[in-house]
Amino acid sequence: MSSWYITKTDSNNYLLDLSLWTNPSWPSKKLLECLKNKNLVEIINDASNYSPEVFEKTIKEILINALKIKWIDYTSVEFNANGSYQLWDEMIRMLKQMGMDEVLIPNYSFPNVSQRCQRHWIKYSPIEWKNITPRDSLLWIQNIKDLHKKIVYIDYPHNPTWSFDEKLTLETMDYVSKNWWIVILDIAYGEVLPNISETIQTCIDTGGIVLWSLSKTQWLPDLRAWWWLISPNMVEWHYHGDERMVFNLSSLSRLVYEILFKEWEDWSIIALEHAKSSAQYNSKVNKQLYEILYKNWLEVLETSLFTPIQTITSPSWWLYEKMIKAWINVENLNEWQVTLSEWQKEQWYKNNAVRMRTPKEEELELLESIVKKI
Repeated sequence: MSSWYITKTDSNNYLLDLSLWTNPSWPSKKLLECLKNKNLVEIINDASNYSPEVFEKTIKEILINALKIKWIDYTSVEFNANGSYQLWDEMIRMLKQMGMDEVLIPNYSFPNVSQRCQRHWIKYSPIEWKNITPRDSLLWIQNIKDLHKKIVYIDYPHNPTWSFDEKLTLETMDYVSKNWWIVILDIAYGEVLPNISETIQTCIDTGGIVLWSLSKTQWLPDLRAWWWLISPNMVEWHYHGDERMVFNLSSLSRLVYEILFKEWEDWSIIALEHAKSSAQYNSKVNKQLYEILYKNWLEVLETSLFTPIQTITSPSWWLYEKMIKAWINVENLNEWQVTLSEWQKEQWYKNNAVRMRTPKEEELELLESIVKKI
């Protein structure tokens, strides 16, 4: 089990914290400007009562309209105020009720999915394949013949390198749908990718589930404000009426969602604008980052310049230890062994691969000086 996703590392102990608990930019300046004009007393007063269902309904409709998703209504949207852990727990519970009994996990996917499967007695199955790239995982799925009661998890962009293959992802969702499986499409960082609304629409049209949050591209992880979109035919399997109160957002989270996703007078949507500017920022800084790494004999695995995460490898089997000893906080792929089949555990990257976030521009000079010493 990945301890990294359970225990947060104290960033104060490092010269440079490039862990995924930190971010390379900030929340939208427009969002922060809007919040300056809000009365915090009113927000706290709102929190003194349970929120009416109509509040949640309004925010859900704003989300659907912002993403231009067709053929669903607000009942297909569910929030979760306790982050990905509880959202996953509820989703696996619902799928178990629907008769699903196995989750197929591409290599190096989100490791804590295994915990949720154990809680609800669903089989957790890392993909058995000779290669361990994200593309190979998706190709392997399309070769499976025993399709009964299976769930397929796809992270988009794909772990651990944050590459993405739009065409192959759409083909895989179509294949899964035609064989009566269910796809879970996790787009926690997907806002920075092109055509993301079309990808979401395809997942919904093929009977799947889409996961999203404010934690990543919008850089608001402490709000714990995750949400899903589910196909209309799944709604009846979810909680109803007063039971759903546990999934309601806090007053502050609801306000943030409204500001980010509503259409303003100039037709802009702040969340989508911020995702676009984040992609541009990541692309600019990643080019400088890669130059630093290549000059020092480090390799960046296949990825997208748009994304804020890179997987770095080295001929040295001790890259992770060397970076930690140099006071750079990164994530060790050794933590992800639960997502590999038994055969693959002999082929994996072990301690010679780490994941790091895109540095801030002002961190590049310090990073270069430390990497040279490594």
